[in-house]
Amino acid sequence: MLLARNSPLSEFPGLWTLPGGGVEQGEHPDDAVVREFGEETGLEVRVDGLNTVTADVFRLPGGDLEHTDRIIYDVSVLGGTLQNEAEGTTELVEWVTDPSALPLMPFTAAALGHHFSDISEKSGNGGVETAAEGGVAGQAGPVGGGGGGRGGAAEGVVGQSGAVEGVVGQSGAVEGVAGQSGAVEGGGAGTAEGNAGLVDLAGVAAADEEVARPDRVQRFGAYAAASDPGGRVLLTKIAAGYPGAGRWHVPGGGTDHGETPEAALAREVFEETGQHGRVTGLVEISHRYDPRAVGPEGVPIDWHVIRVLFRVEVDTPTEPAVKEVDGSTAEARWFTLDEARRLDLTEPAAVAVARIGAERAS
Repeated sequence: MLLARNSPLSEFPGLWTLPGGGVEQGEHPDDAVVREFGEETGLEVRVDGLNTVTADVFRLPGGDLEHTDRIIYDVSVLGGTLQNEAEGTTELVEWVTDPSALPLMPFTAAALGHHFSDISEKSGNGGVETAAEGGVAGQAGPVGGGGGGRGGAAEGVVGQSGAVEGVVGQSGAVEGVAGQSGAVEGGGAGTAEGNAGLVDLAGVAAADEEVARPDRVQRFGAYAAASDPGGRVLLTKIAAGYPGAGRWHVPGGGTDHGETPEAALAREVFEETGQHGRVTGLVEISHRYDPRAVGPEGVPIDWHVIRVLFRVEVDTPTEPAVKEVDGSTAEARWFTLDEARRLDLTEPAAVAVARIGAERAS
């Protein structure tokens, strides 16, 4: 298995991690993991599939909390020569037969099926404190107090057989500036029953709080390809003033600080449709880059959204109702597949309808 050791330029020098780095503004995560693998290992890789999506929160040496959303890929080595990164955040890449013997970054330990309990004893810098104390490494938990930042990282694991699991992290801040730390209000919550629970969350902000409006945003969002037992598809209509206004979209939205993608999905689906469901799988990773997007405030923003589309089943559907006030959702409805195919759909919605239709036809 191929691992990289963090260099003194890293926030956590000496800890071993999955090779990789951050998603650049406008870059597709699939391309980011290939690029970062090459920069850190000298290897050329190909993305074979999507493994999983997760999130974590670390306390940085300076005291700030950093939230990172990570996409784990399965990839294969096509060629290249193994070599160390020059003057980067990693200093050594090696094939490792026993990763548990090394001081691992928590998300790397989780991706490899190891626990984080004894990493502090193995690391030379006092270890890494995760914000979800007592939780499982690689999982985000409730975070309270102080401000927190969101960082970007794309990493990956290579097995001796040539199989590679690539991890891509990106900024998950709804209002955060890509590659920078920023204060984020509101806590997070994990899901019940692993990926199967949908949770209703509420974030609270002071009514008179002045909100900074960045001119460059990278947003990580979780969305639902949701259906009911009868095969109907759950869709939402984008409200006026938002990009794509009037088109039908999949329910979902951006992750809050400390949230796992599944918890964010649960919150967003309930806020936009009033439905509860369960995650049954991953459909795809996509992105949308609009450097001249105009938001509801009428201010242009260099906008990059990274979208994870989950497959969701709503076992007990109800009449959809938009719970959020003055949000991006104007209406929510159940549609038959035939009805949905005749709608003006966004790209993720078209993917969702095609996926559900294929499942029903098989």
